[in-house]
Amino acid sequence: VLQVRQKEAGYDISLLGGTKDISAGQLVDRIGVLIGCRFPAGGEMEALAQRADAASIPAPVSVDGMDCSFSGAENSLKISAGEGADAGAICRAVFGCISGTLSKMIRAASKKTGLKDVLLVGGVIQNQMIRDALAEDIQRKAPNIRLRLCPKELSGDNAAGVAALCRKMYESRGANP
Repeated sequence: VLQVRQKEAGYDISLLGGTKDISAGQLVDRIGVLIGCRFPAGGEMEALAQRADAASIPAPVSVDGMDCSFSGAENSLKISAGEGADAGAICRAVFGCISGTLSKMIRAASKKTGLKDVLLVGGVIQNQMIRDALAEDIQRKAPNIRLRLCPKELSGDNAAGVAALCRKMYESRGANP
């Protein structure tokens, strides 16, 4: 969770929170590979989840303020997979855990900072199930927060955003690429 404020040249970026262990993307890929999806597993998992029964396997959401942990969910879902749980239901649980975690972190960040505009980017936010569940949860629990989701085609990798930011900073110093 980053608080970003534009300056005359560049940005003032403050780290507010994050993961204490694995990232959401690692949770997706680790569980996806475990159930037989190719790496990176997000796209195949989304297809499996969309075909699955709406009944979901519970996956714990662990949020402490603006910090989260996905290792408990990973362990829980590994057990479910080992017990023969439906792959699509496992995928639904992964996405539900991620959307629930993001919702709690966003609401905590808004409460602490007073910020109301939230932008989500990165590969995991390409997932339509996460996007829909997160938007619905924020609308229901914190309608004063304006959730902005990066277009899917621009959410493939956080490195693209970092590159764009670096280019903007480079150009603001009067240099030409």
